Amino acid sequence: MKVKMTNLLRDILVTEIETVSDHIPICPILLGEPGIGKSSIVKSMCDERGWHYFELLCNQLGDRSDLTGCRTVKETIMNPDGSQKEIWKQIFFPHQAIQDAIACAEQHPQDIVVLFLDEINRTSSDITSAILSFTTARKIGSYTFPDNVKFIVAGNDKGNITALDSASISRFCKYEIKPDAQVWMDYVKSVDALNPYIETVLNSSPDLIFCKNVNILSSTVSDDDGDQTAAEYETFDDSVEGFDQITTPRTLSGLNSFLNTCDIDSLSSLIGETEKDENGEEENMLQTLVYAHVGKTQFALKLCETISQDILAGQMRKATVVAKPQMPKSYKMINRCADRQTRDDMIANMTDDEMSAILLYAMCVKDQDNSDLITAVAKHYRQPLLTGDYQPQFANLKNHDELDADNYAALLNSGTVLGDMTRRILGD
Repeated sequence: MKVKMTNLLRDILVTEIETVSDHIPICPILLGEPGIGKSSIVKSMCDERGWHYFELLCNQLGDRSDLTGCRTVKETIMNPDGSQKEIWKQIFFPHQAIQDAIACAEQHPQDIVVLFLDEINRTSSDITSAILSFTTARKIGSYTFPDNVKFIVAGNDKGNITALDSASISRFCKYEIKPDAQVWMDYVKSVDALNPYIETVLNSSPDLIFCKNVNILSSTVSDDDGDQTAAEYETFDDSVEGFDQITTPRTLSGLNSFLNTCDIDSLSSLIGETEKDENGEEENMLQTLVYAHVGKTQFALKLCETISQDILAGQMRKATVVAKPQMPKSYKMINRCADRQTRDDMIANMTDDEMSAILLYAMCVKDQDNSDLITAVAKHYRQPLLTGDYQPQFANLKNHDELDADNYAALLNSGTVLGDMTRRILGD
């Protein structure tokens, strides 16, 4: 069972280091997904206890010689008859991090010195095997670890890793861990400002502190009468490969810092700027930013929706007067078109403001079927929200039941960026 990275786990690790390791040559190993904060919990624990902390990133070691470098030196020895002779011997020089830990332990014999061996199983089996002997033999080459050097090991439990057999894992007390949203938020608040949008999402859905890519797939399903209808469902990619980003405490920290530099106006601008992604789907720059940091995950989708809803709510607060829009001239011109092609060509040459005015007015005309017109304009309109004051006016008219139900439904069912965003923001 995986345990959350809470203060209770930290207390357990303190006991393992301060007490248990004095009697039994076994050290803790923390196993879990990358980026969940394994190294952070060890470093903060050492800082709180006043322990000396040294870190060795095992995945940066190319081969065993990087761990224990070797040099051949000449040495003069005495023969039994009193004569001298010169011999050559090999002297081992441990990695700098290990040497520093040993030197610190010798200089401070009353203090605990923690040597944190990170990414132990994301290196070659030869290096992993050499490191595993630290805790039992407590030697590296010709060097012996002082008694006050304590080991904590961390590794990943999935991905391209070196497996640990039962004999190897018996050298450790194994803790399989997962991140805790509250612990991460408390940590961020102690070193930085926690972004309110991220805090809102994690307070409502704390399990989203770690998640992988979500794919929206389409299929057909049959109802009780055997009729088939289109359906959308989400799948979660559990085998992240290549450069797919994921949501973890590490990636969230970067996103948190970036969002703290953004005000409402800049976030609104990000939402309003759209481009097509590699699948030809419209994606606004806020989504691009969030996906770059934490991947296209359930957390990312919920965060973008939360930010959009807040911006819309702010716009609605500005529009206090509920007034039906005036008929725009372009609405009359479109309705006079002799055929669909002429109408579509005219729409394609319109500005975003002109299309926003048409859409808003067309949805307000009650008892008149404007669904075809609304769909046609929405397909040319590439923004997720109506421009300027049209969006808050639109939301206010919707909330006061001033829209024609069928015309409004036409926008929601148009399969467009605006229709999809409207459904998510207004809850329809």
